[in-house]
Order: sequence, then C-alpha cells, then structure tokens
Amino acid sequence: MNDNLFDITTYELPKATSQPVSGRKRLRSTARNQIKFRIESIDDLIPHEHRARDVWDYVSKLDLSCFHEDIKVTESCKGPGTLDPKIAMSLWLFATLNGVMSAREIDRLCKEHHAYIWICGGATVNYHSLSDFKAKNTFKFVNMLRESIAIMWKTDAIAP
Repeated sequence: MNDNLFDITTYELPKATSQPVSGRKRLRSTARNQIKFRIESIDDLIPHEHRARDVWDYVSKLDLSCFHEDIKVTESCKGPGTLDPKIAMSLWLFATLNGVMSAREIDRLCKEHHAYIWICGGATVNYHSLSDFKAKNTFKFVNMLRESIAIMWKTDAIAP
C-alpha cells in the first residue's frame, strides 16, 4: 500500500533545442488609447436570463400610479422630465436584491455596471433623483419594496 496522498512520478523536462531563440519576442498587449468603433444595443448588454430582466418584468406589472401623483413636471414645462417611477423602482429593487442601499452607489453603478445601465435604458439617472424618489414616497416606497422582495422570493423569481 502506498502511503502517499498522490502518486508521485518523476517527470523529465524536455531537452532544450540546440538553436537558441533569437529576435524580439512577439506579445499581445494593451492598446487602451486605440479608438474602437462598436455598435451595440443596450438590450445586448445582459443575457436574456439575467435577474435585471426579471426585476424589470416584475416592476412593469406593478401599479405605480401612486408615484405619479407627486410628479409636477408636465409636457408644457421647460427642462428635463422626471425619472420614470418604473425605472426608479426597478433600480431600487434590483440594488436591494444585490445588497446595495445607497442612492450614490446606485448612481455609480448606473454608469459602470451593465445590468444597471440596461435598467436605465438610456434614461439619465443621478443619485439625487433616486434619493428624492425614495424620500418623497417613503411609506409607499418601503411597503412596495418589501412586498416586491417577498413576492419575488416566494415565486422563486429570485433566490433568498
């Protein structure tokens, strides 16, 4: 019986070739300042089975009319529009499911992380609009967020 954990066999290194390698080594390296033209759709940023899509589909079915009551900006007003409550709620729900509870962190992720960029879908989002959405609708927001997480867990849309 062999007392070794692994069967150890001797291994001989291959013999060096008789001719030394000469010349400059050819390596693949970075070229970060190279301009690259790419055409890609926001929809192609994440796979079709990604959790962000599940969150978006779920929030799309919610009645978010209670969040529309506080919106004062109309089509006749000058300036930027208000962030769609569907985007704000989807971002907060997706972020919460991923352990993120900071509007500033979500804002950063909306610029750097493909799933958050996908949820935004080209809409401009900043921490202030996310924070305002949460603060202006605290009671409605917290209840809907809690209920959404519970329903998604119960229906196996997300793993607890």
